[in-house]
Amino acid sequence: MADMKITAEVTAGVCKFKTVIQAESDGEGKVELKITSLCPQCKRMEKTITAADPYAELFGAGDNEGESVYEKAQRLAVHKTCPVPLGILKAIEAAAGLALPVSASIEMSKGE
Repeated sequence: MADMKITAEVTAGVCKFKTVIQAESDGEGKVELKITSLCPQCKRMEKTITAADPYAELFGAGDNEGESVYEKAQRLAVHKTCPVPLGILKAIEAAAGLALPVSASIEMSKGE
């Protein structure tokens, strides 16, 4: 696993709240996380989601010591369609060297 420090910025839909996720591999199989958000719901994740086992989060293997990112987000009342939990997972994946640090997006438009 390559040691890598990743910063991901997520601006969620209509609310426009910005969340910054810093993820860094500790070199021993875990990824340390620092989440900073202006969203009241996502702000709850700042102290709750501080580290993760990338293999447990992404593949259901390894040791995540309890709840996954999505389970924690749900328990903390983060809206189900909020893109922040996915942004956290993308940052974990890139910091662990399991994916390239490339941006992802969802573009919405009204039908005619």
